[in-house]
Amino acid sequence: MIVQISKKFKDKYFRRLSIVDHLRECIQRYDKYKLSEKDKRESLEYELDKELMDLFILLEVHKSEHKILYKKRIERFLEKIKESES
Repeated sequence: MIVQISKKFKDKYFRRLSIVDHLRECIQRYDKYKLSEKDKRESLEYELDKELMDLFILLEVHKSEHKILYKKRIERFLEKIKESES
């Protein structure tokens, strides 16, 4: 499935632009959610979750193009966690 999606986002510029656009959308939807009245939050939360999932999918495509960097960053995160626990 990711392979099919990655074909559409083969161009790095287009892929990064899409990621940034979804980030912006997530921030806007989160702000709207945060400022909303409680009775409207459920539908706004769902809209935010949809946008977050879209972003996640795009990041998965991006990750598949940068496996070595991804592994290095995971290792760095784990190091930081280990440092903070000691």
